[in-house]
Amino acid sequence: MLDSTTRETVASTLSASDGEYIFYDVVAKDYIIVATKQGYKKSIDNLVTAKDNTIINTNLYLSIDAVQNTGTISGVISHNGSIVPSAFVGLYKITDGVEKLVATTKTNAKGVYMFGKVESGEYKIKAKQNE
Repeated sequence: MLDSTTRETVASTLSASDGEYIFYDVVAKDYIIVATKQGYKKSIDNLVTAKDNTIINTNLYLSIDAVQNTGTISGVISHNGSIVPSAFVGLYKITDGVEKLVATTKTNAKGVYMFGKVESGEYKIKAKQNE
């Protein structure tokens, strides 16, 4: 909860498993209520006016942040114990047993490859050495 004038945090709380949250002993004035959670975008600012001896019900909404809900797949391609630079590397997503190519890259001089912003799921890496 932020002071509506200074935007300084004046109180914070955690929600229950059903999303309910409570602030106690609030001084009568205007506040901005904001919700945050790892993996979600911050809620929009919600201006509320607290009055003495009253209960205010206000809903806050969070949406999934696709950027925070992705991962990275990386590794080193080697053959017979030697690194393979400039190898073609394919990232295949497996859905219902079917492989689908979703991204490609090449290994660097040390044989390292990396795929970023990968959604959760089952994947397979396939590599081919340049001839």
